[in-house]
Amino acid sequence: MAAPTQMFTNTLDAVKGWFHEAALDHSAEIEGTQVGGSSDALEYKQGMCCSLNATNKLVLGCESANVAIFLLNSEDDPDVANISFGGNHAHTASGDWIAVGPSGKLSGLVATGGYELETTEYVDAAYAVGLPLKSRISGNNHAGKLQAGSAYLNAIVGIVSKAQTTGGNKNSHGQLVLRFWSVWLPESGVSGISSVII
Repeated sequence: MAAPTQMFTNTLDAVKGWFHEAALDHSAEIEGTQVGGSSDALEYKQGMCCSLNATNKLVLGCESANVAIFLLNSEDDPDVANISFGGNHAHTASGDWIAVGPSGKLSGLVATGGYELETTEYVDAAYAVGLPLKSRISGNNHAGKLQAGSAYLNAIVGIVSKAQTTGGNKNSHGQLVLRFWSVWLPESGVSGISSVII
């Protein structure tokens, strides 16, 4: 696990729809090592898109009929894992102790909630309002990051709500962000999902 990142490097900001005691969120442990398209190890960062696997653990990205969960914290946050700022585990001589009781779980907003979100975790490109968004799973390039998708061909996790060009919109902290509405639209033809509208 790497040293903690700066506070505003990876973010998920809820523009609308959060926080309310009835708002839908979820917490779960992470599923071991996730890898990118070049088999490079990936980290779970705030703002990334995840989904649950068969053992109820978070994996990067979303496919088939899984429901997306947008992370509110990162795997190296003190409330998730007690590590030193040197990147070593807390009990090593080189590390500073972080005085919190880590849960070992990441929390996130579930895509079926009525949210307008803004994330730093997306593939930098031009996005038009209304463009469907997908998030590729571990083993692919840009796993866990939002990018343009095709309805019914991909599992759609969001719809762009603010147009932007490549290198476009920045938040109040100077970070590039993509603004979108969270949705759940599974891939077409997934077993267990009826194609008949009743």
